[in-house]
Amino acid sequence: MRILLRRRQQAHSNTATIAEGTTKALHRSQSSVRLSACLACFSLLAVVACGCTGVREYVHNGFKVGPNYGRPPAPIAHDWLEANDQRVRQQSDDISRWWTVFNDPTLDSMICFAYRQNLTLRQAGFRVLEARAQLAIDRGNLLPQTQQLTGNFEEVGLSRETSSGKNLVNRTFSQWNFGFNLNWELDFWGKFRRTIESDEATLNASVENYDDALVTMLSDIAADYIQLRTTQQRIKYARSNVCYLQATLRIAEGRQKVGAIGGGLLDVDQAKSTLEQTLAEIFQLRATARQFETALATLLGIPAIDLPSEVREPVNGSKTDDLAFSERFNVKDDKPNEVKDCPDAAALGKIEENVLAMSLIPTAPIQVAVGIPADLLRRRPDVRAAERQAAAQCAKIGVAESELYPALSLTGILGLSAENLSGLFRSQALNGTVAPGFAWNILNYGRIKNNVRLQDAKFQELIANYQQVVLAANQDVENGLGIFLNAQENTSWQAESVKHALGAVKIAMAQYQAGTIDLTRLSLLQQTLVQQQDVLAQAEGQIALGLIQVYKALGGGWQLRLTGCRPMSPNQVGPAPVSAPNATQPPKFVPAAGDWKNRRQPIVAAPVASPNQLPQPMPGPAEPAATKYNFLPPLISPAKPVTPDATPWKPAVPEINLVPMPPPNVPSQKDEVPKTSTDSDTIWKGVDR
Repeated sequence: MRILLRRRQQAHSNTATIAEGTTKALHRSQSSVRLSACLACFSLLAVVACGCTGVREYVHNGFKVGPNYGRPPAPIAHDWLEANDQRVRQQSDDISRWWTVFNDPTLDSMICFAYRQNLTLRQAGFRVLEARAQLAIDRGNLLPQTQQLTGNFEEVGLSRETSSGKNLVNRTFSQWNFGFNLNWELDFWGKFRRTIESDEATLNASVENYDDALVTMLSDIAADYIQLRTTQQRIKYARSNVCYLQATLRIAEGRQKVGAIGGGLLDVDQAKSTLEQTLAEIFQLRATARQFETALATLLGIPAIDLPSEVREPVNGSKTDDLAFSERFNVKDDKPNEVKDCPDAAALGKIEENVLAMSLIPTAPIQVAVGIPADLLRRRPDVRAAERQAAAQCAKIGVAESELYPALSLTGILGLSAENLSGLFRSQALNGTVAPGFAWNILNYGRIKNNVRLQDAKFQELIANYQQVVLAANQDVENGLGIFLNAQENTSWQAESVKHALGAVKIAMAQYQAGTIDLTRLSLLQQTLVQQQDVLAQAEGQIALGLIQVYKALGGGWQLRLTGCRPMSPNQVGPAPVSAPNATQPPKFVPAAGDWKNRRQPIVAAPVASPNQLPQPMPGPAEPAATKYNFLPPLISPAKPVTPDATPWKPAVPEINLVPMPPPNVPSQKDEVPKTSTDSDTIWKGVDR
């Protein structure tokens, strides 16, 4: 009986202990619930009391403070100034490979080489990778910000000279600790989500900045190449005139020898002076050509000495623009100004044939398709980048506003503590702490509210910048069209002027040789011819430069990041040549067949069967499958309008090929096409090619 009574008492005691523990746990749970409810009510009260965002707006924004972004309006023209010109078409042609309209394999090769090698473009690509990494960092803030695994060993010795240490039995002991710490600031106000929004917009802006750098690089290469060929054409004209002046000097020297009437040392010195002045201009033009060559080398990412010979002088072209031009001049004392390869006075027809030969300047089409002004919003990378920068700044307003509210956090510690290592992993060594709390910046003396005003003012500034970029884009297109169209008319009339000046010089030389006019009149006509031909070369170059400016202003060429640059054959990079001109439908400012201007092909190109139809890029491999590096969402078709508040903004293009392949070793031969690198280059494994 005694044993049975003891067992019943022990059972009652265990039941009471369990009930007491359950009651304590229930009280602790109820206390945590009450504390959480109090914090939630306190937070909602804070929204109403001191925040800038109302409760309804807070819920509508997805439980985030601050404004949601909507694309701002932009000033867009309804039409172009030159819309009535037949050479300006409002169709939206493919301008992703606009440089191929010049049908110049050398230019096509330089474009592909620079895409792989240009260092400025690579810098922009690395800035994209920086923005991507920053976005990944801030995405991690949605999870507990601090998660640490800790452990340590302590050997403690206590003093017995204190009031608490006098009764110690053992003044030394050991302590083994092993645990896990967690600190989590809850994103109750959307602070971290707004930061992620800002980072995503910044990443998209960096992609657009890369595309803008690509567009600028393409236009700079084409413009410098055209200006190099224009300078070489000016040298060619100048050297042809040197031959004319050399022939005039021979005539003057012959008249002096025979003692002809009106001939003498005066005519010889005058002829030499005009000849030497033209020679001096040639060397000045050579210096200008050197500047364009070095500029092209920098854009290609190579030293100037490695610039291929095909760039320094045209393929199948005259050698008059060679940098070794000084070798063409004799240095004999009897003929210090004699020029090699110049025919004598009886063969001046060859000089005229050389002048009328095909120009060194690449031929530009006479028409251009520009679409409508509204296309600039989706075509121009700098416009899209400005809009994305405004979106990033808008999200920063919400980040600043979240500082007005209390930051809710949860701190937890779970660990093991024991005096001996052998007892560290027993159940009795378990200890832990859960501590919800908040931190509220009060008495900040207006610093937080003024920071919100600061971020809002920056947002308004970026909106104005976006609208200004749109206006500047429209201005660039209008200026380019004006240069392109008027340069054609200028070239047409200037060619007529050169034609008549050339005829006048031929007649005057015959009359001077016959002794019917003096050398002064002939010299004036020759100087006029020199000037008119130089102006003609510059006018021819302005046609191509104007077209390049139009394509740059339209934002063409950034698609190269998506399609890549693939050679058609081992000897040529680029699409197939443009179809032959259709001479049956000449424009009103092109002379009829048989005219001198019509024989000079580069002055004005005749229309093709499909005007300004850009060659399509050759078919290539399918787009690469999505990888873990290509995390951006699929794009919306650029042709579809974007409703500001309906859906979140998505990038205009997928983020692939942001950085071209690494630069290969510079080949030993100047005309060798560099080989592409392999995937073994580890630094480029995170980039979709």
